[in-house]
Amino acid sequence: MTTVLVNKESEEEKTIPSGFSWTTLFFGIFVPLLRGYWPYFFGLLILCFFGGIGIFIAWFVCPFLINNHYRDHMLKNGWTTKEKHLEKKQREDEDRLFRQAMLAKAVN
Repeated sequence: MTTVLVNKESEEEKTIPSGFSWTTLFFGIFVPLLRGYWPYFFGLLILCFFGGIGIFIAWFVCPFLINNHYRDHMLKNGWTTKEKHLEKKQREDEDRLFRQAMLAKAVN
């Protein structure tokens, strides 16, 4: 399953997978680094430096968590789901058309 997120300002779209992250299992801390997800990257980096149980958490537990954390991080930083974005855009279009109709009616 995936979630499509849309940036409110630039209308850029990103597809975020949900559930287990195979890429994180295979590539570890490089996934948040390449995504630009800095808090998670530095957290995993610190866990890896501690060694022992930290490496286990970074490599085998984090793949279960990273996609949901990344989605929540994006939602807090100016992104919205595509469904909500389309609903908002449709409401704005309907409001604009209504205002135009009322203005045309008032002019006539």
